[in-house]
Amino acid sequence: MNPPPLILAHGWALNRAIWQPLIDLLADHFHCHPLDLPGHGKRAAETCPTTIEALAAQILDTAPKHPAHWLGHSLGGMAALQAAQQAPQRFISLRLLCTTPRFTQTTDWPHGTALDRFAQFAAELQRNYRGGLRKFLLLQAGPTREARRLTQQTLKLLAQHPAPSPATLAAGLTILRTADLRPALPKLHLPTQIIIAQRDRITHPAAGHALHRLLPAAQLATLNSGHAPMLSHPQDLARQLRQFTPTPP
Repeated sequence: MNPPPLILAHGWALNRAIWQPLIDLLADHFHCHPLDLPGHGKRAAETCPTTIEALAAQILDTAPKHPAHWLGHSLGGMAALQAAQQAPQRFISLRLLCTTPRFTQTTDWPHGTALDRFAQFAAELQRNYRGGLRKFLLLQAGPTREARRLTQQTLKLLAQHPAPSPATLAAGLTILRTADLRPALPKLHLPTQIIIAQRDRITHPAAGHALHRLLPAAQLATLNSGHAPMLSHPQDLARQLRQFTPTPP
């Protein structure tokens, strides 16, 4: 029997190559379909939209059309969460890695990230994309020898694709600044796994716990990692993904 399909949506400023260490570990369990978000990777020549609804629509347009499991990381998780609202028939299950329904802080959402701090990182990427990305991933992956090896290996794969344009980076920031998926959460009737990284400096673990409170039927898993567990803890992440058994909510 062929393994079931797993569609993977990467985070802001990355491309599909970020998943390679994980794909190798999941080969016997899933048939993986890594996507590039519009304006990223092999889709670098495209225009990246500035709303989460348009981003989800473009992902659904290019993803395999048959029902599949979906895994989204950070911005890719937000896009997958929105896509599940727009086309639930395309989803067997939803797995949200380092994902929050609202990225920025507000008076009623203290779990968000201060966007001015994140904007500093965005400015560094626009000045020197390769150098800024290397610094970011090494920081999030952690200091272990294996994590650094995987990070360096993945950076080489990421570099095989064009860098996202300043317009694409700015469009992604606009989505992160404005998207608020909390009102849609009561409508989510999919088997869902929320995976939190305890040392995440981008999407604070508190945001994942708050998301779980809004989706109490979802299963919660934690990793002792930063924002890039596919690089720092790929085996632990693969184990959590394999252990999740989707059941109707």
